[in-house]
Amino acid sequence: MVGLKKAEAIRTVGLSNSLTNQQIKDAVFKKFGLTVKSNQINGLLGPEYLRKNPEALKQLEDFARRFIASAGGLEEARRILSLAGLSNRDSPRTEGGMS
Repeated sequence: MVGLKKAEAIRTVGLSNSLTNQQIKDAVFKKFGLTVKSNQINGLLGPEYLRKNPEALKQLEDFARRFIASAGGLEEARRILSLAGLSNRDSPRTEGGMS
């Protein structure tokens, strides 16, 4: 879990622009004297490839909204994802995510 100071520093530096993880790490260290890791940045701001590609993020958000609506609401969508995760836990992961 990211400490409150690190989380605030990451958000301050990274929310308003599309910096790489390394650029965020450097800026947080320079401005706040804190060392942060890529997993902390990704956990707070999302993966770098999505931050650098807002169109991909918009497509994912649209897909998620449609999925939740077709599932009948957020709780049902969570239940479906949980069931899918249980049934697929022994199968190999596919590269690239959704098709």
